[in-house]
Amino acid sequence: MANLARVAMINVVVAIVVHIGKASVAIATTALAAAILVYAEPYKSELTSVLFPLGIIFLVSFFVAWCFMVVYDTAVDTIFLCFLVDEEMNAANGTMMADQELRDMVQKFSKETPKKEDAAGGGAELGVVKI
Repeated sequence: MANLARVAMINVVVAIVVHIGKASVAIATTALAAAILVYAEPYKSELTSVLFPLGIIFLVSFFVAWCFMVVYDTAVDTIFLCFLVDEEMNAANGTMMADQELRDMVQKFSKETPKKEDAAGGGAELGVVKI
């Protein structure tokens, strides 16, 4: 329960990155294919409409981007959860195995978290409404 806010925050950030990544890859691939289909000579004179091929290209590129982003999401979750376990088991005796840069980054943001909770009027507990 102590790490619930940190896990929720990393999941929100990763979800945003994953959605932007999927859309960017699909749109960029479709735009490149549209440029090729419209301006390259074998396709320019043979195709009457580029909508169907571009629709198929968009769907295939979105699926491929989704596959890559699932791997990215899993990797981020795994690294962060391993860090949390390492912190829980080894932080007290000072033998954490996590990279120093990762520890510094997490410490930086963990110092800012209480400031934001106090400014919002909330405590460390989630789902508690103060009246």
